[in-house]
Amino acid sequence: STNPGVYETPPPVFDYAAETAIIQNMLTTFGWSPATSTPTPTAIPAPAVTLSTLFEALNTRDYGTLKASMGETFAIGYWQSQGTSYSPDEAIEQLKTYYLASSKTLTSDPNRDLTVLLGGMNPYALMGLDPSKSQALLVSGLGTQGIDEAIIYMTQRADGTPYWFGLLTARG
Repeated sequence: STNPGVYETPPPVFDYAAETAIIQNMLTTFGWSPATSTPTPTAIPAPAVTLSTLFEALNTRDYGTLKASMGETFAIGYWQSQGTSYSPDEAIEQLKTYYLASSKTLTSDPNRDLTVLLGGMNPYALMGLDPSKSQALLVSGLGTQGIDEAIIYMTQRADGTPYWFGLLTARG
């Protein structure tokens, strides 16, 4: 309740009958819309990520496919140094700026013995990956001058679906 006398311009006095008539008039303008069926969204399966499709996306600079292939985080390791974990958006910026900046066509060497290349070190252990659930591929032609190399790594989520885990880079 309020005391209308305390206001410089007092509010109008409440008229229950008039207010009820206005509300009832408004309610007559409302109605129910006819029922419509809501379509059930169709799940679009994510394309299967393979080293081959990943390599092709790197070569064509298909950043949408590269980002969609990543997990929640993306690891970039530096040979004989530390590494960094990035969000997919940050990783794409890193790829654009530092690794895919050259227009040079990338090459891969699927037959290269990565353990020999790494001086006897297990390429999967370096990245903390289970070799039975992971794959790796040596890619050359990276970097701003197109002379760097990297091992790209794929592994599996808990549900078994593959994703692009990251890369281990070495300057040319």
